[in-house]
Amino acid sequence: MAKTSEVIAGIALGIPIMSWLLVPIITFLVNKFFSILLNDTSRKLSNLENLTIPSLKETLIEVEEQRMLRAAKDVRSESDLRTLDGLATELKSALYEAEEILDLIDYYRIEKKIVDDAKENGRSWVQQILCAFGACMVHCKGSSWVQHLHGGVDFCITCCKGSLFGRSGGQLPISRASSISVVQRLCGGYHIANSRRSGMQWLCDWFWHLVLKITNCCRYGVPRLCSQFRHLVFKFAKLCQSGIQTLYGLPADVIAANQDWSYKVIGIKSNQKDGTATGSFLLTIARNSLTKRIEHLENVLNDLKKSHLLNQQSSSSQIPKKDSNKERSRRQEDIEYLCRSIERKVFGRDKEREMIISMLRRGPGPDTPSSSTSKHYSVIGIYGIAGSGKSTLAQYVCDYEKAEGQHFDPVMFIHVSEAFRVDKIFRDMLREIRKDRQSDSNDVKGLHDELKEKLKGKRFLLVLDDLWVSGENREERAILLGVLDAGQSGSRILVTAQKKDAAAALGAQEQIPIPDMEEEQYFSMFMHYALEGTRSDNGRFIAIGRKIAKRLGRSPIAAITVAARLQSNNSIDFWETTGNLDMLNETMGALWWSYQQLGIDIRRCFSYCSTFPKGYRLVRDELVRIWIAHGFVNTRMNATEQLEDIGLRYLNELLTFSFLQVERTIFGTETEAFTIHDLLHELAERVCGTECFRIVSNALPKDIPQEVRHLFVGIGTDNRAVITKKILDLVNLRTLIIDEEYSENKRKIFAAQDAEELDHTLINEKLFDRMFKSLRKLRVLIFKTKYYHEQVLLVPSSIDQMKHLRYLNFNMDCSHRSVELIFPSTFSKLYHMQSIYAEKVSCAEDITKNLTSLRHSSSSSMGFANIGRLTSLQSLGYFQVKKEQGYELKQLKHLNNLRGTLVIDGLGIVRSKEEALEAHLAGKKRLRKLELSFCVRQAGDPNAVAEILNLLLPPEDPGKSSRSTNRDKATRYHGWMMGGQTPDAAAEVLEGLCPPKDLVALTINRYKGSRYPSWMLSHHNPDALKHLQQLKLHNCSPLEYFPGDIELFSCLRELQVSLCNWDSLPENMELLVSLRSVLIMRCDKMERLPTLPRSLVKIEIHGCRVLSRTCQVEGHENWQKIQHVPERHISPRRACHN
Repeated sequence: MAKTSEVIAGIALGIPIMSWLLVPIITFLVNKFFSILLNDTSRKLSNLENLTIPSLKETLIEVEEQRMLRAAKDVRSESDLRTLDGLATELKSALYEAEEILDLIDYYRIEKKIVDDAKENGRSWVQQILCAFGACMVHCKGSSWVQHLHGGVDFCITCCKGSLFGRSGGQLPISRASSISVVQRLCGGYHIANSRRSGMQWLCDWFWHLVLKITNCCRYGVPRLCSQFRHLVFKFAKLCQSGIQTLYGLPADVIAANQDWSYKVIGIKSNQKDGTATGSFLLTIARNSLTKRIEHLENVLNDLKKSHLLNQQSSSSQIPKKDSNKERSRRQEDIEYLCRSIERKVFGRDKEREMIISMLRRGPGPDTPSSSTSKHYSVIGIYGIAGSGKSTLAQYVCDYEKAEGQHFDPVMFIHVSEAFRVDKIFRDMLREIRKDRQSDSNDVKGLHDELKEKLKGKRFLLVLDDLWVSGENREERAILLGVLDAGQSGSRILVTAQKKDAAAALGAQEQIPIPDMEEEQYFSMFMHYALEGTRSDNGRFIAIGRKIAKRLGRSPIAAITVAARLQSNNSIDFWETTGNLDMLNETMGALWWSYQQLGIDIRRCFSYCSTFPKGYRLVRDELVRIWIAHGFVNTRMNATEQLEDIGLRYLNELLTFSFLQVERTIFGTETEAFTIHDLLHELAERVCGTECFRIVSNALPKDIPQEVRHLFVGIGTDNRAVITKKILDLVNLRTLIIDEEYSENKRKIFAAQDAEELDHTLINEKLFDRMFKSLRKLRVLIFKTKYYHEQVLLVPSSIDQMKHLRYLNFNMDCSHRSVELIFPSTFSKLYHMQSIYAEKVSCAEDITKNLTSLRHSSSSSMGFANIGRLTSLQSLGYFQVKKEQGYELKQLKHLNNLRGTLVIDGLGIVRSKEEALEAHLAGKKRLRKLELSFCVRQAGDPNAVAEILNLLLPPEDPGKSSRSTNRDKATRYHGWMMGGQTPDAAAEVLEGLCPPKDLVALTINRYKGSRYPSWMLSHHNPDALKHLQQLKLHNCSPLEYFPGDIELFSCLRELQVSLCNWDSLPENMELLVSLRSVLIMRCDKMERLPTLPRSLVKIEIHGCRVLSRTCQVEGHENWQKIQHVPERHISPRRACHN
């Protein structure tokens, strides 16, 4: 038995030694072998990215050109068109597959790096000993190992100090049967934790005994060494006598630990750099399958290129094209933004405008008695083909009525489009009435009642632009007309439509066909856009321009689109070539020609917009981030430029050439919204084919093409089960947008808010689980609903199957309460995730360490700890400082890529200026709006936090007087809300929170500091805010004065003061020469106004005990000081502001 144990122990010790010697040699040879095998795969991957994908895009564009040219020339070869459609489908499928291959390769590369980093940071204690000991051996290479052995052990112990010998046996999981550790393998299952001494101390003693024995033996020569070594092996065998099965795993641990440093001992220089960029992780995937997939794509491309339909010269191939990816300066982008805000000139419609205005004023007025059956409104229709200028004319009328007419109030312009949704129309009308502030109501009945109250007794003008009617929306039309009848007699509805029967369905008595523009007026409009900003006296340009204008058939949309492209290229050759194109004779052909001039990537971005229904509002930042998620935004021209900046440049080009148009109604003041003209939407649909699809207008699931890649689902209560089943079969989907708000079928919801149908929402955990397992190619996933009844949504753990997912949006604003989204730990495996949007987000585990690609997060309650790891973040939205580890203010230190808006809450617990400086706000150069809040904000209603928490305060001493009680209560309230922060400490903290110099909007909440910071009031501070346009102070200490230096606050346009215990506004406000708007709300102590600047155009005073009264008393000092302000809103009640 003893001899057997000796043999076993000798083998156990000998295997690691032999492994240490042989592993580097074997691994080196194996790596060389696989390097040869993997080199071909790596080369194919490189060709796929740099050659095949660009070639696929170019060939696809050629197919699109041939198809559109045949359609424009009225070439009725159905077989050719079918062939071209098939070619386009195959090319798109190949392009998507190529992108998915590269995406998966990138996913596994990231995964391997994460695993390697985790192994490096979490090696076992045995690996740490062996690595440290190996480092010693490298250090002692070339010297007598006997002389350095003892020193090697000392070096080993030093390296492992704190990670090995500092632990006790009780801290190691060595007594758990379910977790067999390396110590158990060494000890053969012996429960070290049960011994009198700690298991680790026992092993250390044994290790030292071994070393001392070997060292002593070396003094007497090799024979004595062998004898003593056998004795030590026998001792080790006794240690292992309880079993041998656990020894088998030891060599693997030794090999894993020793591999790197053993290369150095043997003399091999490297075991990794073999010339293959992806060889280190290509073995984790099926290499043969990958190679075959790439070869298949190359063969598909080569076969398609041979088609006789693609080997023809297109009539547009000789047209010089502008480089759309040329880098532009930020100054140029700012200029383009300002240009978009300039009203476009309207040509040739003055006569029609005057006629319509006259018709609007005819008929019964507000004082005309009406019978019980007469309506308080009348309807006028404008009809004509798409692109004929109906919307422009209607908007021209609206602009006049708003600016000069003063006959109607309110004036509302609502874009309807094909999806007639009464809730959307109600919401848009309320937004127009409330000056861009969204309604407080969510359900249809609430919107109905609120709008009816707003219209009661008012003579309004409502424009319903691009109206479509059908039998399905008859009941919703009746609901709309019922609300409109609440207005004053003399109200008018102006309808634009392509067909005459649309306005007739609303009871129109008068209809106007949109006339063609006169030839000279049309030519003037065309040349205005074609030569905008350049000299118009060049005879050659004018002559060619007249030739082109005649080809366009007096279509306004064609004139604007083609002229914008000509304006971008002042080459006379370009103009002459364009003038000879036959395709311009058709409106769609003209639009196609303009589309053809866009860059390859911009074309893809535009055609993707057909995923959304006609008239759908596209929000700027959301659209750009979706493009990025799909890989449409390319950094080839400038690898150092941010993807978001390139995407915005794409969007600006689409705006410049009228492929997108700025929406008149903008959500809030932070983002822009856009729409696509119906004809251009039709163009995008033709380009996409079956690639994009929308389920609206009661479309049936059977209509969804199987090859669809991008799907928009806007549904009410019908066909949910059937649609769900169909969606789960679409395994190639890349985009899925489920918008339960965007539905034509709202009548059931309106009729019965608590109906059973509402329980069958498409937003549920079971569906998500099935979806995550089926739709694994999704890159963009968006859910929008107001009908989810739970407070928490548990995201299934199967979300880790979505390896391609980059954009996740859960918009579930249900009945004024937020739905908390709880992610599983597996969410950390979504290494490509770029954007997360949800009202409340949390996770039971720390998952930020793997989400290194995350660029955008928008949440009022972000529950992720250690966001400081997310150095790629571009937008954060909200950050709450907490006392818990991972939520400190210093988490913001390295997030210097943040842009846009940032809210920092919980600053009341920050104790010093040094702690505030760790946020390094000044280094976040692209922040434009900053909100600093010195108490914890409660999600839901930020303006009600003070009142809610005040009610929760412990009761005061009943023996105190009411005045003393109120004073003490205020003191206690302040101390409790601020976390015990003193006024001086608060002042130091705010001083340390110096924002970037280019900040344009600053909000400070519940600041009770003893002074305001130098970066706000002193021009001597190098970081002083010299570009600030908006300042909001909510429940803050008094601001005694504005700085006398006119350079500071010289750009301030808006000042808001609310819930502030001030006696007065700053005395020297007349220095604010750019100030346009002032809001004072619920400032009861404020009794007088200072002299206000002459630049002021609007003042609002709400809920102020003294000011709200005195500013309405004629002759009072305060009344006199606001008389020069054109727009004044004063009320004793608090106004509702977002």
